[in-house]
Amino acid sequence: MSGARDDTSARTMAWPVAFALCALATWRITHLVVNEDGPGEVVLRVRRAAGSSALGQAMDCFYCASVWVALPIALTLTRGPARTAPWRRFGASRRVISPGRVAIWLALSGAACLLEQATRSGNAHDPYALEASEPRPAAPQRRVVPGAVT
Repeated sequence: MSGARDDTSARTMAWPVAFALCALATWRITHLVVNEDGPGEVVLRVRRAAGSSALGQAMDCFYCASVWVALPIALTLTRGPARTAPWRRFGASRRVISPGRVAIWLALSGAACLLEQATRSGNAHDPYALEASEPRPAAPQRRVVPGAVT
């Protein structure tokens, strides 16, 4: 038995690293699209041109944009020819749409959303963030009607 690993083993071991790098790339690109002006203000110009269209709305919402940013990254990640590739266990195939590819696509988007939550610094423009200083709405009071069955 030789000391060299076979190619299949190396690819299988590299899968978690590849997924983690793709998750970071998904977060970074989504963060660029939603929260930054981009190099040479290119992203800002696209955002202004998109206005309130579907593209413009997607560029205003991190969670929405991460789904679309993750799609080509997931397709690239699951494109490998190896029959023993880890995503094959989830049902992915050479077909463009397969359960495994959809799961990895959504997992990349979810990982990007988790990274966004972990790195957020109290953005006032975030509709999903609840400021600690904001009072929580009081629970509605039940009206007691005499003789009513409760």
